[in-house]
Amino acid sequence: MQISDTPLLVKTHDFNVWLLNHTKRFPKHFRHTLTERLERLALDFEQSLTLANAVRGHFCIWPLSQQSGGAAT
Repeated sequence: MQISDTPLLVKTHDFNVWLLNHTKRFPKHFRHTLTERLERLALDFEQSLTLANAVRGHFCIWPLSQQSGGAAT
């Protein structure tokens, strides 16, 4: 089993795929408010799980927004 194939990550990813498919069918007046918030929270949760799992596995996968532009200290 690879580190990225833990049951929690697989189920979270499957849920996010399901959610993204279903939010496409939300009424138009919800698409830019509720839908965006649901999708963002779900994807942020999956990213947090992936990062936590990567740190636990002793290899780092950091988002670009958290990388520093200078040399490591």
